[in-house]
Amino acid sequence: MLFIEDDPEVRAQWTARLRALGHEVTAVAAGDAPLRVGFDVVVDGAQAAATLGAAASGAASLPALAARLRELAARIGPPELQGRLSGFAGYLALLDEPGADVTRTVELPPLLERLLALAGAEIARSAQVVRRFDPCPPVRGTTRQLAQLFVNLVINAAQAMAPGQAAPSTIEVRTGTGDDGWAVIEIVDNGPGIPEALRERIFEPYFTTRGAAGQGLGLPISRDVATTLGGTLVVDSEVGRGSSFRVRLPPVPE
Repeated sequence: MLFIEDDPEVRAQWTARLRALGHEVTAVAAGDAPLRVGFDVVVDGAQAAATLGAAASGAASLPALAARLRELAARIGPPELQGRLSGFAGYLALLDEPGADVTRTVELPPLLERLLALAGAEIARSAQVVRRFDPCPPVRGTTRQLAQLFVNLVINAAQAMAPGQAAPSTIEVRTGTGDDGWAVIEIVDNGPGIPEALRERIFEPYFTTRGAAGQGLGLPISRDVATTLGGTLVVDSEVGRGSSFRVRLPPVPE
């Protein structure tokens, strides 16, 4: 991926984030700290581990982190936290599956369903997910690429929700086929929306509207993945009504 392999600053930052994720999980497992990590940190840490390799600069590997998280999930409460931990572990395991980095033909609705199940407990903290999986063509890509692309978008939508908004917070995940035969995937939320002046800036590395809580890498990496796969990622948003992130990916040639 461009943002790790070609940018030493990002590479160093992600190595540090992976190390911090390992320390956080270890501290929780030892009973020395509450769990503060979010799914976005797990996504970043998993991508860093997958790209940098196991135990990079003393950081924990994917299997080690997944094992610690599963151990925590088996013995910690309440149930909501157990669900988050299990989802974190499942996501790490998905990226460490045999062949996860091999380009293959992928049917998107089953993969999206699996990703939503893994991130479900995290998303449920701020929104309800609505699925609308209309037929769409299979695409070519790796599990790691597609998982990071769509988990980043869904978690970004969940984090964008305004606390206490009047309408129930929802994230709709849609699949379909464009007029040109391409696969179309949309992540639509009814959050506060994005001001027009920021709609392209959100794809700039390190730009974030979340202050110290954000790293400003999720959306740039999602766009980079879409581009690497030969597709596009665009956003349409209206302040006060929500945002729609649309991914278009080329179908597998017949």
